[in-house]
Amino acid sequence: MRLTAVIPSASRWTHTQQVVEALLPASEDNDVEILVVCGDKAAPPPTDQPNLRYIAVAHHDVFEARAVAAQHATGDIIALLEDHALPDPDWARSLLAAWEQHPEADAIVHSIAISPTAKMWEVALFTITFGPFMGITEVPLDRLPPPGIISFRRSSIHPTTNAVGWLEYDFLADLVAQGRVALATTPSVTHFQPSATG
Repeated sequence: MRLTAVIPSASRWTHTQQVVEALLPASEDNDVEILVVCGDKAAPPPTDQPNLRYIAVAHHDVFEARAVAAQHATGDIIALLEDHALPDPDWARSLLAAWEQHPEADAIVHSIAISPTAKMWEVALFTITFGPFMGITEVPLDRLPPPGIISFRRSSIHPTTNAVGWLEYDFLADLVAQGRVALATTPSVTHFQPSATG
């Protein structure tokens, strides 16, 4: 099973660097494609890594970046990350194992933690966004998982649908309503606040 790890960014290529570096060992040991999609007007960084691709989009829009990524991903599984969430070293292997355990699912919600060095305001923002999905035992039916902690089965995504926001809201809402979203306690990513000058 091939995995595409999507790192969308509404900022600069440099904002994705930490996440790319965290994923590179997994791309060597597993069948993992790293796909960075960003609205930075500068040229993307050079790469000699065969499993790392950069795609530029026209606007600083993370929703556009995700829509473009869904159309260009080559993996059987498309995992949406954030440019400010570091995957655990075992993230890719654990995610693929979770998919093996949930063959009935078309999406899987995985866990996220806050950086132990986070400031109080960072914890507050994190709690507002991810709090409802901390420590849960089943996928809530009254709210949608944040995009940075979800992966999709690519074969369930309509190949010609690339409207901005459709994947995270319309499609995900349908999957939740139909009970086609599973929950996994692993893999995990750690949220951190990117540098404003990065």
